[in-house]
Amino acid sequence: MSPWEWDQAGLDTELARARAGIAADRFGDAALLLEQTRVSGDWERRAHAVQVLAASAQASDIARRWMNEQPDNPDAVLLAARVSLLWAAQARREHQTPRLRQLLASADALWRLAAQKDPGDPVPYAVPLHLEHLSPGAFVLPREAGVPMPYPVPGPWHAWRIADDRLHASAEAAHTLLAFYLARRGGQVAHVNHVADFLAHRAPLDSPLRLLPAYAAVEALAAPDAKPPVPLDDARAEYLCRLYRLLGDKYAEWVTARPDARYEAEHRIDGILEMVAEALDPQQRPAARMVAARAAARDVYETWFPRQDAAPPVYATARDLSVLAWALGPEDPRTRRVLEHLGPVASPYPWRLLDKDGDPERALRAFYLQAVVDLPRRA
Repeated sequence: MSPWEWDQAGLDTELARARAGIAADRFGDAALLLEQTRVSGDWERRAHAVQVLAASAQASDIARRWMNEQPDNPDAVLLAARVSLLWAAQARREHQTPRLRQLLASADALWRLAAQKDPGDPVPYAVPLHLEHLSPGAFVLPREAGVPMPYPVPGPWHAWRIADDRLHASAEAAHTLLAFYLARRGGQVAHVNHVADFLAHRAPLDSPLRLLPAYAAVEALAAPDAKPPVPLDDARAEYLCRLYRLLGDKYAEWVTARPDARYEAEHRIDGILEMVAEALDPQQRPAARMVAARAAARDVYETWFPRQDAAPPVYATARDLSVLAWALGPEDPRTRRVLEHLGPVASPYPWRLLDKDGDPERALRAFYLQAVVDLPRRA
């Protein structure tokens, strides 16, 4: 038996119970959790919960039945919208064009209905970004709020902005946007790096989005044409690590002094990072990205685990914590603390991308062995 539980709910025990209920054709626990997160304004946890519950609900018609039983319940409508998105993605993979159009139209109508039923809920506004991913330009999107922003590379930024304006530094919106650029899906590593840096710099210090440079480093290794990185010497690696952390501190200073100059500061930082990358030998750039990933991971660790009894925010997913451990590296003593916090809970990402055959358990076992950490014991 595997020493790990590969559960999307991660460390959120209430979500794990709700997900199991959905799988058993019961929506009571899911209804309770979604109502609780909506009423309390726990938006990041709500966004993650809806994604996990929809993944469990897509195997049946439970979301539709719940919505039909409680048509005025915004949580039921939102879950039905998310399930329609997953069904649409499956229809696209299977080249079922008429069904794809029907499901996309359903998801579009349902997210708007969910937003109408609770105008204060920002979570439905992530759906347009998924629609853009499945059918670019097919739907009329709401207008952006706030001032126009310059973006680092072309892409579906309008749809991202719709979500981000309503929930700043939305993890779901950021990761969905980043997925448009992944090299393993036909994008470019350089674009992934630009977008990850842009989104990470504008996120709060305790946000999981601060780990996006580490996600970018994982994706660079998973790119179809990836080659083993040429390592940097210790002195240059330490210099780059200090530079990345200094730039993060400078960004915080600029934004604190002039909040209206946030976008200008983001582009100044991105420009400096691009200059640093261009100054390196092309074969050393992947290693430089690993340095950036490690610097980001150390900062996130210090924010999430400042004391022995501290813990990361509940909306930090098992995937975030797994990427944090990987980016710190097996030789870093801080990695043990992260793995111990995860216990038997595991995420397939990033491990499946780091194994030549896509076996996440084999890659994770190897990492534990390198870190000299005992495998967890399941209860």
